[in-house]
Amino acid sequence: MKRIFSLLTVLICGGSAIAQPIPLFQNFGTITNAIQIDALAFDNRGTFDISSSLPYDMQHVINFTNRGLMNADGGFRFDTTLPDRRKQAKSFVNSGTVQSDSFFGGAIFFGGFFTFSPSAYLFVNATNIDNSNGTLAVGSPGLLSLKGKNTDLSRSALIAGDPFTGGGGGFGGFFTVAGTNYYVLPSDITDIYGGAGVQTNNVDFQFDPPFDVSSPSHRVFFPGGGTNGSLVSVPQSFSAEFDAFANVSETGGGDKLVQVVFVNTNFVDTNISAEVTFGNFFFTSNPNIEDPFAPAVIVQVNSSSYDPITGGISTNTVTFIDSSAQQTNLVMFTNFSARPNVRPSSYEITTGSFFGAFGDEGNTDYTPELLYDPSLHSSNIIAGFYGGYGAQIGFATTTTTITRPVDPTNQAPRIEINSDNLDLTLTRIRSEGPVIINTKHLISNTGSDISAGTLLADIGSTNGSLRIANLFP
Repeated sequence: MKRIFSLLTVLICGGSAIAQPIPLFQNFGTITNAIQIDALAFDNRGTFDISSSLPYDMQHVINFTNRGLMNADGGFRFDTTLPDRRKQAKSFVNSGTVQSDSFFGGAIFFGGFFTFSPSAYLFVNATNIDNSNGTLAVGSPGLLSLKGKNTDLSRSALIAGDPFTGGGGGFGGFFTVAGTNYYVLPSDITDIYGGAGVQTNNVDFQFDPPFDVSSPSHRVFFPGGGTNGSLVSVPQSFSAEFDAFANVSETGGGDKLVQVVFVNTNFVDTNISAEVTFGNFFFTSNPNIEDPFAPAVIVQVNSSSYDPITGGISTNTVTFIDSSAQQTNLVMFTNFSARPNVRPSSYEITTGSFFGAFGDEGNTDYTPELLYDPSLHSSNIIAGFYGGYGAQIGFATTTTTITRPVDPTNQAPRIEINSDNLDLTLTRIRSEGPVIINTKHLISNTGSDISAGTLLADIGSTNGSLRIANLFP
């Protein structure tokens, strides 16, 4: 009995030695390591800038306060984390900036397969949320989620997308994954079809801009469209008008490489413009690249829009890159975030800007004789490889040829606000994707300014009157 009693005594003493959370953790300086914080209250008045692949969270914190800068690649989770469960925190107060500056999805190779997920998160789950005069921001793809009972967002800024340039001005997504035949798209670009092969074409009659421009029919594959593919030709609108951009370069042995780009220029939206450069742009990660020094074609499409965060005009950009001249044959690469979607190995597309950094404007004016000159060429029939690709820019609203989910509640980046009581007075919100607002009682949205891909709202009032102004642009 005595030995048993001694053993029980040791166990009891060991249990009493478990570390307890400190009352308050404060930071007045700079923290760059993902330290473990176990406290009842957190107060940041300096810089909290860490690297974390997952949302960073703390232990036992009931009250969160930020008056400085908080930044993490994977984002943050602000709730009360206990050893056995999570629960709603008591308060979250932010008058500074909390952001996740990761604009890329996470690509993981596991068990012979790739997985892909957003990597920019901000989760706030607290009874009382006070973000008045503060900024909360996530990159693209990302999720900003606020859940509370009393939420004050007056005079604050909420951003889902690119926190620094507005819209697509920054780099928007991965390209070909290193050493593989896989690629990743930004969250707001969706594959429609893709194809590559070898065929014989007549190059004499299809290319005389601005109107007489069309590609030969070529076989491509739509998701779920069967194994035989479909024949398509572009443009698919006969009202399209085109500008031509041309470049001629020496390839050795007296041969010349002639590159011509036709870009649709009569956009319905006059804020859209297109630019073309030719340059030695390549990714060593693409296993199909054979001549990295041949010029690639870089097409940049720009559009301007009002930015409620800055009050100015921001530029949104889509960049398309064609490296066909660097490859002797084209193969099909696979989109591992939306398999079995495919595109030719020579194409890259992203919501970001590379114009001017890797190329120059064309060095010659276009004439049809660049492609076929009867005085130099014995035939207007040529055999060669082709690449065909179609993509949707922006978030899908229908399921026609689209394999990604079209439910806006699943799209990224997005902002979700769920609160019993909500104040949106002078709130500025910008999201490249959906903004979802659910509240039982909207206190006010006077002077609010929202720019979003989609706005979904379930709004009510508990005092008998509900006034909404300028919430739905």
